[in-house]
Amino acid sequence: MNKTLTEHQIAALWEVITGARFSPGSKAEEFARAIEREVLATQQPEPRDEVTDTERLEWLIDQQAWIQWTVRDGSIRQCQVYDQDEDENYHILSGDDRYFNTPREAIDAARAGEHQ
Repeated sequence: MNKTLTEHQIAALWEVITGARFSPGSKAEEFARAIEREVLATQQPEPRDEVTDTERLEWLIDQQAWIQWTVRDGSIRQCQVYDQDEDENYHILSGDDRYFNTPREAIDAARAGEHQ
């Protein structure tokens, strides 16, 4: 994504930082473009290790688990991750008293719980 500031935004930025009037073509413009690059660089998200949906699905399959949706308080639809043991007992893998707005959140909580 290539974002740039407009000349008006650069002028405003220059004037806020320096208190001086901005004049295009001067050192002020060069300085303002450098500031623009720095500002835009700080707005880029840091790369991070995210769990993919494929990893989540594979984990569910490996656990023989599923997402169970519940309507709470008569209107709030939330979910948990369940599995069932050999004796047909159900277990909530994402935390007994925890409910989630998305399956991704529930799966991530269940996956984190197995590492504790």
